[in-house]
Amino acid sequence: MPKSLHYILPVTNDLRDDKKNIYYVALVLKYESVMVGVDLNNASDKQVESVIARYNGTGSAAAEYGKETKKYYDVFTDFNNK
Repeated sequence: MPKSLHYILPVTNDLRDDKKNIYYVALVLKYESVMVGVDLNNASDKQVESVIARYNGTGSAAAEYGKETKKYYDVFTDFNNK
C-alpha cells in the first residue's frame, strides 16, 4: 500500500462516522478562517460567508455556496445560543 493511502484510509473511514465528520468539518472551517484572516468569534455575516465559501473552494460557485450555506450556519448558531 502506498504511504499516502496509509494516512488517507483512516481519515476516509472517520468521515463515515457522523461525530468525527462534524469534528473534521469544524477543523477545516477553523483552518480556512485563519487562512482568510477571519476571527469566527467576531465575524460579520460576509466574513462567515467567505470562510464557508473557502471551505468549498474558490470562484463564483464557492461564493454562491458560502452565501447559501450561511443560512444553515445561522440556524445552528441560533439553536446553540438558546
